Amino acid sequence: MKDRIKLPDGRTAMNLFELMDAIDSVNERVKDVEKLSHEPQNYREKCDEMEIRLKKVERRLKKLTMRKKK
Repeated sequence: MKDRIKLPDGRTAMNLFELMDAIDSVNERVKDVEKLSHEPQNYREKCDEMEIRLKKVERRLKKLTMRKKK
């Protein structure tokens, strides 16, 4: 961390090379996150569709069990 830039208020700032390294590091992390993420999906819609399908299966199952009892 040599060649730090001294700001007028007494703070120090990264030099250009440190800043470029930090930006590269952030870019790599963003790429990793992009690989692990997925496109946004409408989960509420999918949940509603599954609920409808489940109700159909339950009705069919009920009909089948009623047939067996007869």
